Amino acid sequence: MLTLTSPSFPQDGVIPARHSGRGEDLSPAFAIGGIPKGAVSLALLLEDTSHPFFRDFPHWLIWNLPPADALPEGIAPGKTVEIQGTAAVQGAAYGRHRYAGPKPPPWRRHRYRFTLLALDCRLNLPPGTGKKGLLQAVEGHILAQAELSGWYPKPW
Repeated sequence: MLTLTSPSFPQDGVIPARHSGRGEDLSPAFAIGGIPKGAVSLALLLEDTSHPFFRDFPHWLIWNLPPADALPEGIAPGKTVEIQGTAAVQGAAYGRHRYAGPKPPPWRRHRYRFTLLALDCRLNLPPGTGKKGLLQAVEGHILAQAELSGWYPKPW
């Protein structure tokens, strides 16, 4: 079973300010377990599941990640970024070609979901691809899926 955890926050915990648009806006580090046999690459999405107007509003899209047991904190901005010797691609979301962490209005608390997909292929998608295009491209190629959710900001 594919798992996604972070040393920065527990499942359904508070996402630290350093990983938010009101802090350093660094992507969290991740630990990955149970990568299925035959996985060629990973894709990761960050979505705001509490957005009042756009359901599951995408904040970050990155694909062609290596099927490794960890992802580092602070993945650099850019259309393509090298991660553990592999060229990963960052798509078009709220963070265009970069991680854009939680940043709800100061008076609102939002829930955010990281979704990790283990794929049986690498994706041949341009960096301008958005969530809809990414989800269409992975159709039929998902070997396993894992989620990690958190809240920002902490309750007052």
